[in-house]
Amino acid sequence: MSRDDYLRGQLAKNGIELVEAKAEIARLQRIIDSRPAINAALPDSYIQWSQSIYELEFVRATGAHS
Repeated sequence: MSRDDYLRGQLAKNGIELVEAKAEIARLQRIIDSRPAINAALPDSYIQWSQSIYELEFVRATGAHS
């Protein structure tokens, strides 16, 4: 493999990793944006939201479906 081929491969790999990182940032931002406000009137909503996020992360990480 030539040096140029190696560098092209690394550049392509880095581009893919950058796209994946941007997608993960967007996913996490959507989670943050969906979080209910925390105040005295909404603790139950926040608890339910938190549990749903944990469940979604478990399904995403394991591929399990409930």
